[in-house]
Amino acid sequence: MNYKFKDVNSLVTRIDFSKFSSGDFTPPNLRGIQIGAYNKFLKTGLEELVSKYFPIVSSSGNIKILLEGIVAKEIDQSEEEAINRSSSYQVALYLKLRLISNFHQEGSEGKVSQLFFGHMPIFSSACNFIINGTEKFVISQIVRSPGLYVLNKAQIRLSNSRKRTL
Repeated sequence: MNYKFKDVNSLVTRIDFSKFSSGDFTPPNLRGIQIGAYNKFLKTGLEELVSKYFPIVSSSGNIKILLEGIVAKEIDQSEEEAINRSSSYQVALYLKLRLISNFHQEGSEGKVSQLFFGHMPIFSSACNFIINGTEKFVISQIVRSPGLYVLNKAQIRLSNSRKRTL
C-alpha cells in the first residue's frame, strides 16, 4: 500500500493511514440530525409512545381511562431566568384523559380531566438544553433519575422480598 507521509514539523514525520483524503469526506451535520429527531419525537413520537398503554380498563371492565391527547403548557420562565435561577428550561406536559364508567348511565360520555405527566426540556434559541442552569446539547448528558418503569407481570420476579426484573 502507498501511504502518505505528513510532515508535522521539521523534526517529525508521520505516516497517514487514512483511506480518504481530507477533501473527499464531508462530515454529517450531527447537530441537525439530533435536533430533527428530537422535534419529531415531541410532535409525534411522545404521543405514540404514551398511547401504547391506553386504554386502561379495570379488572371488572366497568371503568375505562382513555387518552385524548398530550397538552403542553406555556413556559413559565425565559432562558435567562432559567440560567440565573439554576433551573431547567422546560415545558410541563399534561395528559388529557377521559374516565368512562359503566356505573353511571347518564354520564356515558365520561369525565375529562388533565393529569400532570412531567416536565420535558426544550431547545433554547441557541439550540441547547438548559438543565439546572447549565447549557447542554447532547441528549445523553441530560439523563436524570430513571423515573417510572412499566413492566408486565411476566417481567417481575419476587425473590427474598425484593422485586427483580429479568
